[in-house]
Formats: sequence, structure tokens, C-alpha cells
Amino acid sequence: MEAATDELEDKGMKKLILDLRGNPGGDLHQTVQILGLFVPPDTTVVTTQGRGGEKIDEPLKTPERQRRKREYPLVVLIDPMSASASELTSGALQDLKRATIVGETSYGKGSVQNIIPMGHGTALRLTFATYHTPSGRTPHKVGVKPDVEVKMSDADREKLALSYRRDSLTPEEAKQLDGWEDPGLKAAREVK
Repeated sequence: MEAATDELEDKGMKKLILDLRGNPGGDLHQTVQILGLFVPPDTTVVTTQGRGGEKIDEPLKTPERQRRKREYPLVVLIDPMSASASELTSGALQDLKRATIVGETSYGKGSVQNIIPMGHGTALRLTFATYHTPSGRTPHKVGVKPDVEVKMSDADREKLALSYRRDSLTPEEAKQLDGWEDPGLKAAREVK
């Protein structure tokens, strides 16, 4: 991510649109590293709270050093399939006033879980805490609400899925994209 961002900056990038639509999450520590590209060093971006609201573990902070200062505008696209780490990314950037969030309310998974093998191919999933953004809010069960809401129709969602694999479409599939503009991306481009 850092190398790709450096390359775009070297080519004169003035604004970055980060598309987290359909992103079910990933490694939380990688999320913190990515956030470290765009927010000041040593910034708290994620905290963990137990069921009673008590803090669990140390807050997760961006790295103490940053190679480049990135101050250009950021826009993050989210949708109902953006979950977990992608929600913490968009929520942290929103809380820290570092990005404008565009799209639809995200999925709402901010739980911390342990998976305990029980034998015979079964396991117990134990939820014991929730993740929180810098302002203290959790995406759990509520999602991240965008700053700019863009409703996508079912037809738009189908075309968006096709657009993600534009290079491998059949001629019939490619024809479905003729004249279509991604409403989320259009709105993201219009953000100042």
C-alpha cells in the first residue's frame, strides 16, 4: 500500500479514493499500519472494550515514524459488505477528520472473538469485547454511517461487481457496463 501510494504521489496525485466496498475486513495490525500512512505518528486509532465497558489491552496506535506526510484529501467508499477492519479504517479516518466517508452504512462487525475448537469439527465462538474508533464508538451492530450517503440499486450492485473484473468480462457482460457510471465513485469524485 505504501509503495503504491508513493508511486501515485510521485505522479502528482492530488486526492485519494480508497474503495472498501465489499471488503469483509482483514488483519487488524495491517489496518493500523495503513492508517499510519494517513494520520500522524503515534495516534490512537483502535481501542478494545470488554462487555462492562472496561478497557482491554493497550490502544492500537499508528507507527511512531512516518516516511511521508500525506495531507491531500481522502475519500473512503463503504457499503453494507464493508466489515470489521474496513469499518475500523473508515471509522478512524472519519473520527480523526482525515477522510470523507461516502456510500452506504457498513455491515456492523466490531466484535473481538476467540474461537475455541471443541473437537469433531466444531468450535465455540466466544465474543468477549468490542473494537472502538478514536472517538470511542464501535461499529458493532450499527456500522459506520457515511458522511455522504449514496444509495445503490440492485442493478448498480450487479454492475459494480462486473466492473471489478472488467479485464475478464465476456462481450455480453462488457455491454452491460456501456453507459453505466458507478454512483459511489461519482459521488466520491465530487467531494471537495
